[in-house]
Amino acid sequence: MKPGQVKDEFGKRYGMLTVIRPYKMQRNGMAWLCRCDCGREVAVGGVYLRMGSTKSCGCLRQMDFETRKKLGYWPGGPETKETEDREAKDGEG
Repeated sequence: MKPGQVKDEFGKRYGMLTVIRPYKMQRNGMAWLCRCDCGREVAVGGVYLRMGSTKSCGCLRQMDFETRKKLGYWPGGPETKETEDREAKDGEG
């Protein structure tokens, strides 16, 4: 992509956010207006969406640990077979 070109993020999903339209151009690229699964709208820089550093409008911070873990919004993501196998192996001995 050439400098100054905007990557089209329309309709893409990042965490709990769905991109609905461009918001405004910033120094580090385009900011996008996104709709969160909770219904709120928030403007987020495209770079933060693509890096994965912004996943919600802020509502995710208000959820308890177990809820975030079940939804997959915690380091390590949702519980997986691999995680269960590793925990079972660690418990042996």
